[in-house]
Amino acid sequence: MHRQSALFAFLALTILSLGCMPGRASADQLMDTYIARLSSADHFNSSGQRITTVAGIIRQDRANYHKFDVRDREDQGDSVFSIARNRDLMESKLAAGHCSPSARRSILFGTPLIVVKIYRHHVDITVLD
Repeated sequence: MHRQSALFAFLALTILSLGCMPGRASADQLMDTYIARLSSADHFNSSGQRITTVAGIIRQDRANYHKFDVRDREDQGDSVFSIARNRDLMESKLAAGHCSPSARRSILFGTPLIVVKIYRHHVDITVLD
């Protein structure tokens, strides 16, 4: 039931946003926030190939957490990316959000602890360590 509620909430917010897209500061509603460790397991897809994008690594982290039950000690759950369809939207949401160049390097080449803020139209990433 939790899964259906999360999907319904995400779809409702997406449908509401289709009518008009006011400025991000006034329109974007925070949907969820979580912390995750991006370990080496999150840097490779299920075929063993290295993932080369920030969105791909974060998406793999969420698939590992929700689908494959591969979790790091610091990983927290979220109510949005438990659904595969929502994880598919990670790239466009991240492209519309904020991730500094130094955070991108840390994610691509390290195993940082990150904070992910999920908004209706974008995702913001902050590296903690």
